[in-house]
Amino acid sequence: MDLRQAVIVNIGNAQDVRMIDASDSTRNEEFYQGLERKKQDIDYSSLDVKDFALVRTTDVFPKNRILEILDESNSDTPITCFLSDVLAQRLMQDRYGITKRNTNNYEEQVKLAETERDIKFNECAIMSSQYRCTKHFTLNGLVSSHMMGNFDNRTYIIIEPLEGHIDERDSDGSRKIVSLREADTYFKLEKGKPLKLSEKAIIMMPVDNYNKAIQNPIMRAQLAQYHIVTFQGDEKTAVDMCLDDLGYISEGIGQHGYSLGCPMQQAVQRIGAEYGIPYEQHYGSPLWVADNEVTSQYDQDVTTRFIEYFLKCLEGNLTINENILEGFTKMQTKCEDEISALIDQVGVERCLQIIKDFNQMEMERKHPVPEKFE
Repeated sequence: MDLRQAVIVNIGNAQDVRMIDASDSTRNEEFYQGLERKKQDIDYSSLDVKDFALVRTTDVFPKNRILEILDESNSDTPITCFLSDVLAQRLMQDRYGITKRNTNNYEEQVKLAETERDIKFNECAIMSSQYRCTKHFTLNGLVSSHMMGNFDNRTYIIIEPLEGHIDERDSDGSRKIVSLREADTYFKLEKGKPLKLSEKAIIMMPVDNYNKAIQNPIMRAQLAQYHIVTFQGDEKTAVDMCLDDLGYISEGIGQHGYSLGCPMQQAVQRIGAEYGIPYEQHYGSPLWVADNEVTSQYDQDVTTRFIEYFLKCLEGNLTINENILEGFTKMQTKCEDEISALIDQVGVERCLQIIKDFNQMEMERKHPVPEKFE
């Protein structure tokens, strides 16, 4: 029996829903051994655009097969405010009796730093937005987590044929795809000009998440627009098995792409050259710089609003040095002693409540008509 058929089973009566079992380590190893044998017979010089799939892992479901730019209307990103660092330290001390500053044990410092970071961004942060006019994919493999981001165990994995997008253009004739790289193929979008996924698009989800999602009528209707592949077990192996079943050559992808000298990398560069598409990274590019400037302005604006709200909440009950206030407004958080004294005046719980109330107010401002979509 073909291994692919052995691991793909029907999970019910829903049309176009399959399940990949990647939970058995022995069978997973057999799959990769078979994949390596298959690669020995491949003529990589003959690979064409039809042999590549776009793969994207995300927590945002692509409603109506649409991928849009990120802006203030559809992104919520926690950022630290002037209170965040000291508040997180106080909570660490209260809950665990220790912070990373109170130990010389390196492993303990690392663990405590991770815990403090979680507290800082989950409880002591204010909500801002991210601006990004690009959508990013990998080619024939799942993105790896690295120093620029953690991409493990996102809610959805999108698999889409590259062929239909390689020469896709906007109304002005400009090509949507900016760079063709195995680790980061990306498209430039504009507001109102999204990237439309094809009817061949696949959504991969852990089987438990899928079974929960289809209990929501709205989500069930959205999922019905896609071919669904659920999985259990190792995420990367499941994606590789799915790609193999679709006829693509799956390949491991690190931070900088395929392994050095990999013939797949040469094929990607050759195809890009044939279509006149650069092989260049997004980080540091003009688009990256411009997007970060907009995001920085979002952060500056929300910080200013938070300071105004914070002072309004404590009006008449707080004396604050004007120099410190100016530092807060410029997002400078170096004056730790002054901030600590400020928290002493206000109280930890009161500060946390003000942050919570402000974030709720920001959500209502950004999303005036909440849509429950889970």
